[in-house]
Amino acid sequence: MNKKEIKLQASIIVCTHNGEKRIKNCLNSLLKQSYNRKEYEIIVVDDGSTDRTSSIVSEFPVRLYKHTKNRGLAAARNTGLKHARGKVYICFDDDCLADQNWLKEILEMYKKPVAGVGGYTKNSTSGIVDMFLANLGHGNPSPVPMKIPSGVIQRFYNYIENMYKRNPAAKNNIYKVSELWGENCSFPTHILKSVNGWDETQSGIEDTELCQRIKNTTDLPFIITRKAKILHDGTASFNDLIQKQFKRGLPILRYYNSYNKFPPIFPFPLMYIISSVILFSLFGLKSLLILIMLPQVLYGWWLVLYFKTHKPYYLIFPYMQLIHELSLLLGFIRGVIKLKM
Repeated sequence: MNKKEIKLQASIIVCTHNGEKRIKNCLNSLLKQSYNRKEYEIIVVDDGSTDRTSSIVSEFPVRLYKHTKNRGLAAARNTGLKHARGKVYICFDDDCLADQNWLKEILEMYKKPVAGVGGYTKNSTSGIVDMFLANLGHGNPSPVPMKIPSGVIQRFYNYIENMYKRNPAAKNNIYKVSELWGENCSFPTHILKSVNGWDETQSGIEDTELCQRIKNTTDLPFIITRKAKILHDGTASFNDLIQKQFKRGLPILRYYNSYNKFPPIFPFPLMYIISSVILFSLFGLKSLLILIMLPQVLYGWWLVLYFKTHKPYYLIFPYMQLIHELSLLLGFIRGVIKLKM
């Protein structure tokens, strides 16, 4: 390793696919960091784009690596890992914009031994789907619970508690989490290389699976610092969101099977289906009003937020969350069938 490589504190890996409309603003935000520009590098991995992404990236003072075809996020991150020269590997996506002090705050946390550091992701609220994801805490892992869930009942209790308390650790600037996610996380480069990076067969759950392997090798914690802020400026359609959830069912099931764990349980969609069958068989169309209102009861935390804020979109979110969770449940069922074939 030469002197130039030793001075590099961080490698920021930007993964992109057909990101010509987003990549320019993304890279500008990374080049305007308050941290010493000589001490970090930016690597862009173009994962098989068919638009002008690579030609746009070539105009910036960054390193560019291209896949000839789309191989997925895990493969793109591994390509970045292969070429990273910094002490810390930082994940970034093309639809994100970094706060000016983002890198400085991330690296500040590495003054103490950690297995990884994540920042705070502020989600765009440009549409109803974006507002829904923002209110779910999309991109921001929940803190390690007071009691680590050891069974299905405890895990369900933690799910309910987190929804009603709306992430109690949000009041803290720094807190521990059980795993780091996606576009705003980082790891010591040597730790990533020691576990051979991301598993490219775990599409859809690659971050969770990576963190599990890291936890198997070290007792060091994963930390979130809310001072390291980014804006996730993605715009999602509800149809895309549902399809993504459905497709994630099989890889999530494979992951939990490989570690002999029970997959996430979302009983409310099942309760709604059973209730619908029973009520409709007993009362026919007279039960329609009850069935319309039932999601408001099952996902009552949205109703609480509506009465606190009087914002009407909170009345829509129960139905969105029901469909969101039902899609993953159907994905699990599809996964069980495929694994037994």
